Amino acid sequence: MNEMESIESRIALLPKGSITKKVIQGKDRYYLQWREGDKVRNRYVKEAELPELSAQIAERKGLQQRLVELQVASVQRSLMVSEGAQSSAEFLMGSFAAERRASYSVAPYESQDRMVNFFLSLGLGFCLEARARQLPVNGTDLSVDWVFYNRMLHCHVLVNLKDGKFRKTDLDQLGTCVRHYRDKVMQPGDNPPVGILLTTSRGPKMVEFATSVAKSDFASVYKPKLPTRHQLLDFMEKSDLLKGERV
Repeated sequence: MNEMESIESRIALLPKGSITKKVIQGKDRYYLQWREGDKVRNRYVKEAELPELSAQIAERKGLQQRLVELQVASVQRSLMVSEGAQSSAEFLMGSFAAERRASYSVAPYESQDRMVNFFLSLGLGFCLEARARQLPVNGTDLSVDWVFYNRMLHCHVLVNLKDGKFRKTDLDQLGTCVRHYRDKVMQPGDNPPVGILLTTSRGPKMVEFATSVAKSDFASVYKPKLPTRHQLLDFMEKSDLLKGERV
C-alpha cells in the first residue's frame, strides 16, 4: 500500500458524518500527502504546500547549523582546551572562523583569544558577551573590542586594545561607549558599566579605566573585582603585545 492509498484508508475509517471527513471530501479531493516529520503534530500537508514547507525546513536546518557553529566558537574561546580539540573546533567552524579573524587588526588572532581566556580565568566572574561590537552613538559607529559581563559586579566591562601610545581621545571614546551602555543597555539591578583601555606602547598610561561612578565607589566596589594594572601588563608582556623599551 502506497502513501496515498494509506491516506485514503485513513479517511475511510473516519466515522460517518464526521466533520473532519466532510471537510476533507468537500475540497475537491485535494491530493494529500502524509509527511513523517508532521506525525508529531498529527496533521496532513497538501501537496501544494510542500515546496513552501520544504523551504522552511531547509531554512531551519541552516539556522540550526549556524547555531552549532556559534556554540562551538563560544566553547573554544571560553575554555582552555587542548590543541587537538582546538583543531577539531576550527574544522567545524569553517568559514565562520575566517570571518572572525578578519575582524581584528591590532594583534594576531591567537592573542585575541588569549585576551578572552585571561579575563575568563581570573575567577572574578567575567563572562564574554560580544567581540568587535559596533555601537551607534550620535550618528557614529563606535567600536568596542570586547564586551564582558561581570557576575560579581553585576555590570558590563568594555575592553579596548589600541595600537600605539595612549591618546586621550581613545579614553574619551571608551567613556562615551560606557555611558551608552549605562543609558541604553543597563538593566534594572545592574551596576553602571566600566571600561578598560589598553595600549601597546610602553608608558605610564598603558592601562586606564573609564567609569561613570564616583572615584570612591570605583575604588571600593569595582577594583576588587577587576584585574589589577600589574596583572594586565604582565599578560600583555607575555602575549608579546607591548612595544618599545620597558619602563
